[in-house]
Amino acid sequence: MSTVAIEVQGAPVNGYLAVPDSGSGPGVLVIQEWWGLVPHIRSVVERLAESGFVAMAVDHYRGVETTEPDEAQKLMMGMHVDAIAFYPAMPWPDYHPHWTHYAGKAAIIHKAESDEAHAGPRIAEYAEAIGAAGGKASIFDYPGSEHAFFNDDRPEVYHAEYAQAAWQRSIDFFDARLR
Repeated sequence: MSTVAIEVQGAPVNGYLAVPDSGSGPGVLVIQEWWGLVPHIRSVVERLAESGFVAMAVDHYRGVETTEPDEAQKLMMGMHVDAIAFYPAMPWPDYHPHWTHYAGKAAIIHKAESDEAHAGPRIAEYAEAIGAAGGKASIFDYPGSEHAFFNDDRPEVYHAEYAQAAWQRSIDFFDARLR
């Protein structure tokens, strides 16, 4: 595991890179949570490498991490995102995905029960849009779970059984498409 610099639009940006013991494997890009490139995200990158993938998370906030929701929201909204949204229920104007980019591709979404009230209808709408564009979106619901149930750094919401199920589904998804 190491921190590497890559060039993004002419400027260096750090990322956290992990390579499997074999020295190579299919690539997976990990998108940070809105907290920044925090230990949990680095752990996910490392776990992917342990599963045989070359994985990297780009430090979109350029070294800034936070545990405060208001600060995280300011950091996220300060980013200009104009093509693909990984959390498609975001409400600001710069999140306007082009669903045609999903033609012939697949996506999976792990959705906590607590996400249903505020994001569920939008997630379903976007999954339908991916399908209409010629892609496939699979939504996995985890009954009784809280948002961020996969984040083992947040014991107040972490759900070990669901986290393991989501992890295995993700690895199976990558295996089926990348190997």
